[in-house]
Amino acid sequence: MNFINTSVRKMNNNAESFRISCKDNLTGNEATAIRKEISDCITKGYQTIYLDTKEVNNADLSGINEVIHSAYTLSNTISQFIVIYKSGSVVEKWVNSTGLDKFVQTAIIQAA
Repeated sequence: MNFINTSVRKMNNNAESFRISCKDNLTGNEATAIRKEISDCITKGYQTIYLDTKEVNNADLSGINEVIHSAYTLSNTISQFIVIYKSGSVVEKWVNSTGLDKFVQTAIIQAA
């Protein structure tokens, strides 16, 4: 598991956002760490939380379920949750097969 967490600001908006960059794996093994990061973000009052998965090479249903759980948890707060993934990636395959983008806000980065 490898996460890089960064506080970010959007242009024309003073509210702080938070980006959780998930590297290599998005599996059940990372679920507890993701849950903790989301909980910390709620406590700190971030209005927008990004889960950046564009560098994920391995994902499984447990990891995707944690993304869904995070979106549900944040739907009960003032926070917006956006999952970033790369076109043609393993995460995109899961998004397409589960319909994740129908109930979780997503942003697609084009593959280079």
